[in-house]
Amino acid sequence: MNILQAGSKEVALKLIEGQAARIVELDYADGAIDQFELGRLGRKCGVAVLHRGQEVIIVQSIRALRDGLKSEKDTYRQRHLYCMFDLAACLPEEVKWVESRAAFLGDCILRGELLETPYNAQSWAH
Repeated sequence: MNILQAGSKEVALKLIEGQAARIVELDYADGAIDQFELGRLGRKCGVAVLHRGQEVIIVQSIRALRDGLKSEKDTYRQRHLYCMFDLAACLPEEVKWVESRAAFLGDCILRGELLETPYNAQSWAH
């Protein structure tokens, strides 16, 4: 399955009209507004157009969580960070840092048990 992300309406139009992918994901804040219009164009061109406001990331360790939160986000989407480890067993200062950084970035840290079968999940591991 060929999926490309568009960071703006202009990029999305080029990808759809050029049939560059079978699926174009709108990865910008107004993508939800543009999805209807671009979806109609996509149907004419044989391209599916999707918009997701959230993304699921499975995190395997506190180190991976810290490292993943250090870098700047490359998406406007809210990331749901599912921790597959016991966050309570980590150093309090580390937990405080990752929680404050996630809040600053607009992300949510969640317990791994809450994860249902995700669509297109990423993974952070170390």
